[in-house]
Amino acid sequence: MEPVTTRRRLKFSTRIRIHRGTWLALLILLLPTPGGAEILKLAIQGDAGVQFYWWPILPRVAGWYHDRDNSLFYGTNAQAPEGSSFTDAETVIYAKAIFKDKVPQIGDVDDLVGNDKALYQSEGNVRVTEVEPLFTANGEAFPSCVFSPQGKGNWEQVAYAEEGEFFLLFTLSSRSRAGFEQARDDFRAFIRGYRR
Repeated sequence: MEPVTTRRRLKFSTRIRIHRGTWLALLILLLPTPGGAEILKLAIQGDAGVQFYWWPILPRVAGWYHDRDNSLFYGTNAQAPEGSSFTDAETVIYAKAIFKDKVPQIGDVDDLVGNDKALYQSEGNVRVTEVEPLFTANGEAFPSCVFSPQGKGNWEQVAYAEEGEFFLLFTLSSRSRAGFEQARDDFRAFIRGYRR
């Protein structure tokens, strides 16, 4: 089974560079998908043709901002602390929408969680702990896991959801345990403010 990567330290499969001078926004749809969450859908013309992006729309949380350039670069809704960027911040938060047709080996959220747990436990240097679910503005419970490095690595918490034609991943990632602990309330605020 091909892994679905959620961790920031790994390269994203949708990583694409687009030169600023060639950007031409073709389409922005801020419409909910049928039976699903509010997903930003974006198509941008670049040198390599049209590139498509989609990610969950997150609420504004004090002290954080949407880093558009890195959102396009990583294909995710990249949030960084004010005064830093997604690439240089010690701690970041991001949300990713994975089109289900792109991961036919994943049947539901339980498969997605199980896949992540197996992937990181196989590395041997990451402890995976299932924690209490995180609740959205609609009262929906998103299963959640904490990935703790046993040595070098990022401290992460991931919340998982399935909505319409997408799997959704919400991730808090920090290079340090202190940064991770300090941002956990903000991560909960992003989830708590998220709504269908």
